[in-house]
Amino acid sequence: MWTNDIDPHLAADYHLDATLSESWAKFPDCDWICTNPPYSDFAAPIIKNAYQKARVGIAAFLLTSFLEPCDDRADFLQQYPPSLVLILPRFCFRKDKRGTPWATDNITILCFVWDKQSCNRIHQSGFSEEIPN
Repeated sequence: MWTNDIDPHLAADYHLDATLSESWAKFPDCDWICTNPPYSDFAAPIIKNAYQKARVGIAAFLLTSFLEPCDDRADFLQQYPPSLVLILPRFCFRKDKRGTPWATDNITILCFVWDKQSCNRIHQSGFSEEIPN
């Protein structure tokens, strides 16, 4: 297991820019990548790079809006739709920008799983169904 954070002041094995494909060449080989990328313009390139690096798959916490076919990810989502999408409750697990404990995001967070060896599924509260490719 290895960790990466672009902030050199935070504890991590690497401090590389995960939006750049050349950074991923420096990371060790791995079966799975689990990530919680920044949601703005950085999520799509990180997810694309992670998908190429992982041998088996990736799991990522992303906003619901990541499913929207925007220019930075439409082709990727069409070619590699997530295998599983877990709809999560809105946990309070971080401080807000003022440092007040326990803020939530104002958009539902999903756990997207891209398992390169499975069929596509959506899962919500115990319900799951096959999604055609």
